[in-house]
Amino acid sequence: MRTSHRQIRKRILDAKSKITDEEFFSSRAYNGYLTDLAEAATKRYKRPLRVRVVADHDDETVAFTDYHGIYINACNHITWSFPSRLLRSMSLEGLNAHECGHNLFTDERIWHSYFAGLAKGKFYPKMPDGLDSMQKLYAKDILAALTDDTDTVPMQVIMSTAHALSNILEDGYVDARYSYEFPGSPAKGIALNNLRYADTMPEITEMINRKYYDHSIVVNLLIQYVRAHEVNNLSGYTGEFIDKLYEYIPWIDESVYDDDARSRCEAANRILVDLWPMMQRCFDALRDKQKQAQQQAQQSSQQTGKGGSGSGSGQPGSGDDDTEAVFTCGFRELRSLLRCSVGTVYMNFNRHPIRLQYTDALLNYWKI
Repeated sequence: MRTSHRQIRKRILDAKSKITDEEFFSSRAYNGYLTDLAEAATKRYKRPLRVRVVADHDDETVAFTDYHGIYINACNHITWSFPSRLLRSMSLEGLNAHECGHNLFTDERIWHSYFAGLAKGKFYPKMPDGLDSMQKLYAKDILAALTDDTDTVPMQVIMSTAHALSNILEDGYVDARYSYEFPGSPAKGIALNNLRYADTMPEITEMINRKYYDHSIVVNLLIQYVRAHEVNNLSGYTGEFIDKLYEYIPWIDESVYDDDARSRCEAANRILVDLWPMMQRCFDALRDKQKQAQQQAQQSSQQTGKGGSGSGSGQPGSGDDDTEAVFTCGFRELRSLLRCSVGTVYMNFNRHPIRLQYTDALLNYWKI
């Protein structure tokens, strides 16, 4: 035990503390407290797992796991939305538990095979079952787009959506499994974060009015359902987005509570195939953005060359719009741009580790 847990709990409940929450959560004692909790849960693997908590209001990161251990930003938008130190500490314990769940229950080999298969134009573990004749054509179109080097926009949209779906399903499984195996404070923290995270999601009509891409609206609804088992629909919207969610719920529920990660791969494939018509609606807009970004990159490189300074990088997508950076970079760079928030899974994809997270970046990424 690295620190006295009794003293830590007393300081959590101390309403007249002389130190700020930022100082307390980033202290060595609190870091040791969370590390003790993490090692108690993951000791079956006999591997040291260090937890590092920082307090940085300028960092949008929430939490992630890498080869060095668990990293948590105490000032993330979820934790810091709670009004008291007690609730904030419960939130941090929930984030810690979520990352421990990935260390315990995420099968990285399966997900490596899944994304490696997509990169080669194949569905893993197999072609989705139960497809009608039209959906079989969708599946063939997806596989063809994944291997089409002449037009990279469809491939990038497919891979980004696949990453989001795999993240949502795996996070749902990890939270459910960890809460069952370790009830008590960890489960309360996970539930607290999930409910608050769902509260931050925009309402369906708001997403429509802000012109989010259609398939991203469905993905955001899936995030809300998996985390809180409800969606933000105060306007009473009825239409294709809600219909898609209801259609996917049986696949989601079956896969989230299955110990075999391949069931989540199959669920992601089925949803991916069914979303193909919606994904196609954004291709033209993204191609236009890609061309604009390439033109801006050429102009900036020409100006840099005329200036003769030699210090300009001439990198595309240097504007304020994140989508420009995404759709003018290579596939490897695209994967690195998917890092944003909580619920990390690290996988060796073509020998390059990538980080999958459930994230609010989808809310901005798919917006026109």
